[in-house]
Amino acid sequence: MDRFYFYLSFENSLCDEYITEKFFRVLMKNTVPIVMGPKRSDYDAYAPPNSYIHISDFDSPFQLAVYLKYLIENPDKYLEYLQWKKYYKLEKSTRINETHVDKNEILGMVAILYKY
Repeated sequence: MDRFYFYLSFENSLCDEYITEKFFRVLMKNTVPIVMGPKRSDYDAYAPPNSYIHISDFDSPFQLAVYLKYLIENPDKYLEYLQWKKYYKLEKSTRINETHVDKNEILGMVAILYKY
């Protein structure tokens, strides 16, 4: 997956606070997840700052595509989405829930995020 710029991490349902493990697995790679699922604030509660692209930030798929092309053509801007790795560490957890992560399971999710 590290050879791809982006990964589409779309949830099967649009439920508040429902984020599957695939999102966290992508964060362990050098790939930027493009997410569709709960609202941005739900992702912000669990994800490192500036670590993903939320489709709700765009009015259309075309606008998203233009932005992705811009990031590919401007590596410094693309790499801003990976800068969080300098300040946070994501580790696999021994406790895993393969279906979803919610507020009560945040420490038992696929990965544990903490600041250095």
